[in-house]
Amino acid sequence: MKKSPKPRYAVMQYLLVNSGRHLLTHLPLFAGKSLSIAGSNNLGKTQALNSLQFLFFTNQTHMSFGQYDSKTSRAFYFPADNSYLAMEVWTPNGIYIVGAHGKGAGSGYEYELFVAKGELDVEDFKVNGMLRPYKSLFTHWASKGIEVMFLSRDEMRQMLYGEYSKVKHGRWDVTMVPLANANERRYHVFRQVYRNLLTQQTLRAKEMKDLILNIFSE
Repeated sequence: MKKSPKPRYAVMQYLLVNSGRHLLTHLPLFAGKSLSIAGSNNLGKTQALNSLQFLFFTNQTHMSFGQYDSKTSRAFYFPADNSYLAMEVWTPNGIYIVGAHGKGAGSGYEYELFVAKGELDVEDFKVNGMLRPYKSLFTHWASKGIEVMFLSRDEMRQMLYGEYSKVKHGRWDVTMVPLANANERRYHVFRQVYRNLLTQQTLRAKEMKDLILNIFSE
């Protein structure tokens, strides 16, 4: 007898709009194909990787932006209300958009998290040759029948790490990193794996050994 296929989770697209040095950058990450990002220094390659932390981690104390503090980092990645980070995720339960939008200088450059049920279309973020402010985007999505839920940071963590039943009555399962309990040490191990492999420019032998030991201890 054949074994049942394992559930598949994938980030299929990633979009940065008016974020950091990115006016509008679309990264296709389609399953089964690799993506290589190459270019000169200071073009935003590392910024694109670092920006994903806003979606995957609960708060900025869990993130790493080098020498920059939390407010400086928020102001860089979310300078205005037409600043967005958005990824299209495929789960066994459907296709969703997971994202964040800036709230502007008046809010201390804070950002708001959201999940939308539907596919990510770059054209949705533009209108009349300009970038859409956040109210216009969500009104536009509503006209297309794309439903949006706005989430607290803790709700986003619960949604992505497998506790979707606690979020908005559990109507959507957008689990991307299935953990038995997102409050357990597994979340911290995942966070360490992400930060070490994607955001650190150097990884010393001892750090790699500690990383492997932490992974296998789980």
